[in-house]
Amino acid sequence: MVDEADFSRPKHPGCGAGSDSGSKNGTEAAGAQLGPAKNPRYLAILGSERPVLYISLAEALLSRDFWLLYMSFLANIVFCLVILSNLPKIIDRLFGKGSRDPQDPPLPAYLAVSIEGGFNMAGRVLVGLLSDIVGRKTTFLVILLTQIGVLVCMPFVIQAESFWGFMTLVWTATVCYGGGFGMIPAFIADMFGINNTSSCHGVILTAWSLASICGGLAFTGVINHYIDTGSMPYETKMYTVNFMWMLVLVIIGFVCCLFIRSSIRDRLFPAPPDQVMRMRVFGRVFRVLYSVWHVNAPPPSSTPLDTEYAPAHYTDNSTSCLQYTVRKRQLRCELLTKEQEQVEWEEYLVLRAVQHRLMKEPDV
Repeated sequence: MVDEADFSRPKHPGCGAGSDSGSKNGTEAAGAQLGPAKNPRYLAILGSERPVLYISLAEALLSRDFWLLYMSFLANIVFCLVILSNLPKIIDRLFGKGSRDPQDPPLPAYLAVSIEGGFNMAGRVLVGLLSDIVGRKTTFLVILLTQIGVLVCMPFVIQAESFWGFMTLVWTATVCYGGGFGMIPAFIADMFGINNTSSCHGVILTAWSLASICGGLAFTGVINHYIDTGSMPYETKMYTVNFMWMLVLVIIGFVCCLFIRSSIRDRLFPAPPDQVMRMRVFGRVFRVLYSVWHVNAPPPSSTPLDTEYAPAHYTDNSTSCLQYTVRKRQLRCELLTKEQEQVEWEEYLVLRAVQHRLMKEPDV
């Protein structure tokens, strides 16, 4: 498993995410394989902006970060995969000759599908470019958040029978769909190394098949259920139900993406003893702590659920008196600034340097 414990005892730096085939990086990788005790450049690698570590394919596929990414990718593609295969039928039933007021749709279905392909292509290029600038995880969060907004608005738009509003939402979601496909190989390479990219990419593309099969069956099943129970094909209720389960799936994908540790620094970042959880949100470290406060107080008459009392003797004016140490627990949240994060990271590197030096020094 690729977790915090695994990376706290480094394996083989180099040959991983963000490394090149040039002579400089190759020299660093070869030197790093000697281990931290014999490699004085190890801490410099960890202290860099994008530290590099080697992990095996098994570690990558068994890591929680890979499966969180898998769920995020599945949530990203399911909406457009389902809509793309059913778009002509949806247009005809809601806005065309199969609607409540039969008429030709403002835009023929085949043209709508062709234009959707153009937005798909644009998403693969533009979202990938954006991820190179602001980061993979931040970009993935943005496209999932955009899809959540699309799915929230969709029932209101089809209820209002706004064809161009409907198509605008579909095309917006298609940009996010294409962007997810265009960015996922680079995301995998950054997280698990270029040597694991093709294998991990092949596994993660099974989400495409899963979304096509299960998503299509679920969508069609809901439509057929309502039609079999007497609903007309142009009624919006059946489509609203479909958009709602897709919305829930995308929200789950968004939450999963929040917990992805997309860099070696995130996996190694030190955790305080009272930390409950930690995630990186749009480049900032957010964590929840279960703090314990120590206060001296007189003997309690009652004990709140979140408070513990321990007897302790104190001396006041040479007179011994019995007081109590109050241990009060409280949840609190922290959003670290870049400066606070850098300070904690540098303290961690110093601690690692001391540990490495102690490991090298012979016992006296």
